[in-house]
Amino acid sequence: MACRCSRTPPNARFTAEEVFEAGDRVVVLWHYRYTGGHVRGVDLCTVRDNLVAEQRAYVKG
Repeated sequence: MACRCSRTPPNARFTAEEVFEAGDRVVVLWHYRYTGGHVRGVDLCTVRDNLVAEQRAYVKG
């Protein structure tokens, strides 16, 4: 999955590499590439009523 947002520079790219689901928990491993570099990260989410109720993001530059 890749997404492009209106605020994202035209040469930047966010890619969700893996998504894991366990009950009301979701883990997303992602990669963000831009001119001059990249970062990798993981989001840990709690879902309630099909909405993200809590999200924690960790980044490794």
